[in-house]
Amino acid sequence: SCLGLQFLYLRLKHSWQRVALTVAVCALFLLEVYPVKLPFNPGSPYRPSPVDRFVKEYQKEIGRRVAVLHMPMYNLIQSYPVSDATYMIDSTLHWAHIVNGFSGEYPADYRENTRILDAVPDQKALDKLRELGVDVIGLHAALPEGRRQELSAFFKARGSEVRDLENGEVAVVFRVD
Repeated sequence: SCLGLQFLYLRLKHSWQRVALTVAVCALFLLEVYPVKLPFNPGSPYRPSPVDRFVKEYQKEIGRRVAVLHMPMYNLIQSYPVSDATYMIDSTLHWAHIVNGFSGEYPADYRENTRILDAVPDQKALDKLRELGVDVIGLHAALPEGRRQELSAFFKARGSEVRDLENGEVAVVFRVD
């Protein structure tokens, strides 16, 4: 199919025709490779999560970009973690560094790091948070309420700032010594 595409491309005389062909091929490629829909409802306006709105304001407050871990970590519970894509889209509000990613490819240690981080408040997970330079842990509404409460209480008892946000979401400014 690439040879056929090259054959067509070279025979187009005008640059606008080549651009149109490239756009059409890219659109077809995206339709073919993207097996699921992003979790957005066209009937309601898009709004970044309360955690991401907090991160935007927090960065302004401290004057630097931060690193964020979003929980739950969907790549542990979904075979094709499209919900992680939501974290990436929401991150365009603040452009902070995010530990969670969505690309379909994972660095060699990504899955192991994810398993370790999911075990917070285990000491190994706390060490990994420090190693990665995580500043904020976002506990989203999709994280079971009991788990959000457990983690909020743990971090609050150890001196971290814990902010209750709308929709039951929580932002933890990570400080555990």
